[in-house]
Amino acid sequence: MSDVESVKALLQSIQQIIENNDKEDRANGDLFNFFEVCKIHTKEIRHSMFIAELLNPKGSHGQGDMFLREFLAVLGAKENAPDEEILSRFCSEKTTVWTEFRSIDISLYTDSDVIIIENKINALTRPGQLFDYVNKWKDGDWKKNVRAVVYLTPNGREPEKDSLVPALKELLIMIRRLIPSHYWSACRIRPTLLNGWNDVCETSKKRNKIYVLI
Repeated sequence: MSDVESVKALLQSIQQIIENNDKEDRANGDLFNFFEVCKIHTKEIRHSMFIAELLNPKGSHGQGDMFLREFLAVLGAKENAPDEEILSRFCSEKTTVWTEFRSIDISLYTDSDVIIIENKINALTRPGQLFDYVNKWKDGDWKKNVRAVVYLTPNGREPEKDSLVPALKELLIMIRRLIPSHYWSACRIRPTLLNGWNDVCETSKKRNKIYVLI
């Protein structure tokens, strides 16, 4: 068999596999996507509202905390996840689910704890975004223990590193106010900050427990 014939046979084999998979998906209903049918598959706010309603133990679905328990089970299986005793606190009628609270997509909170969910489809996180969300709950009027920040994406994409720490521009402004101008102008401080930025981002990600879920 010539090289051309071999390539042709391979392509035909691939085409057959694709057709078989397509038939199987159609038979199982796997091609049906409610969000695409309703033309809202890229609308993050609509997705967040739907997810929040499912996670709400008092939601109109009437299933109590069933969906919430499944979600927490997936979260609990992640490396370095909050322990079972902490997660179990959220399986309660007292758990409150908010959407778009202070620009945060979804917040699950109890009397003392909160899980933050950031839902991203195509957009990227802005510098300092997840860091800001954590501090809105930790240091604001509510002062909750942030147990996890869940980053939801269709494909498991990681959040941008600079979203996990204060926005660099804001941080440099704050530091410049504290450091004598002759040190700053001599560039003795600025290069050190920039060179260590990735390390700071990785440390913040671990400390704030960022979990990427598909």
